[in-house]
Amino acid sequence: MRVFRFLLIAVALGALSFVGGIFLMDVVMGGVVGRGDVVSVPSIEELPEEEASLRLEETGLYLAVDRIEFSALLDSGIVLRQRPAAGERVKRGRRIGVILSAGAERAAVPELVGERIRQARIALAEKGLRVGGVISVPHETVEEQRVIATDPVAGTATLKGAPVDLLVSLGPEPSRFLAPDLVGLPLAEVRRHLRLFGLSLANVAYETETDKPEGTVLAQTPPPGVRLDRDRRIELKVASP
Repeated sequence: MRVFRFLLIAVALGALSFVGGIFLMDVVMGGVVGRGDVVSVPSIEELPEEEASLRLEETGLYLAVDRIEFSALLDSGIVLRQRPAAGERVKRGRRIGVILSAGAERAAVPELVGERIRQARIALAEKGLRVGGVISVPHETVEEQRVIATDPVAGTATLKGAPVDLLVSLGPEPSRFLAPDLVGLPLAEVRRHLRLFGLSLANVAYETETDKPEGTVLAQTPPPGVRLDRDRRIELKVASP
């Protein structure tokens, strides 16, 4: 009986040792060499490269830049995308590839002074830019329809797709005009027209015996169609109140 009891105890201890060994390997050693080497990838998108790198190092991973791309949304040096994605489980020590932002893509405004508008449009399009506002003014030396100036000026780095305003020449300002037809127009409108032509009124005489509305131009001197020098003044006869 003693021998049998001794054998029974030995078998029980052996079984406990076997189970304990399995438990030890599974829980303790497994934590070191098995599941313990697997970590969850943290989210590092939209973080500066340095901060993203530190966050990965805290998890036992390291950052590797795969490439750099332009981005209109994120500044230069910010992580645009990561791979593997956040939340995936990977082995400790693995590289996490990222795509960094180079910031918004820019282009230098080309030299357009002296170019015709059509050539300016083509040159801007080739740079990824576009024509913004166009203001036309007389210019004594620059030929009509050619660019006098740009805003921004040539060489300025601006965002791709941004507008570039053009100041365009109308050519030399004409020294003579054909007298406009002002009869029948309200005096206030006539004054505005004359300012546009660079002309001015010499005298306004009022006529009382008329059925025209008050302020209506009844006659003008010189008449419509006569060539006028810029300093020539126009006389009007206007319906009186």
